[in-house]
Amino acid sequence: MIKIDHFNLLPPRSEDIVKVRHILANGREYKLTELINKSKLTKTQVLCSLQHLANSGDVMIFTAGKTKTFKLASEPEEQQSPDSIIESKKKPPN
Repeated sequence: MIKIDHFNLLPPRSEDIVKVRHILANGREYKLTELINKSKLTKTQVLCSLQHLANSGDVMIFTAGKTKTFKLASEPEEQQSPDSIIESKKKPPN
């Protein structure tokens, strides 16, 4: 488990998670203060939501010196379904 801060292990409210996720959805990296200002949530609410999203693998955390930035983790572009993986194993390569 990635621990972002000391006091963010409270369970977040689903509304708070939705707000933080919505802000991060544009693909930009945000500092903690930017997320607090945009979401109108408290620091603890934002940290708890980020901790929940980081634990589930939905948020990437970048650290440069003492500054942490947060970005929504993106799906791999060429993610294949299990059926297409099975089909590609059945066909011999050309």
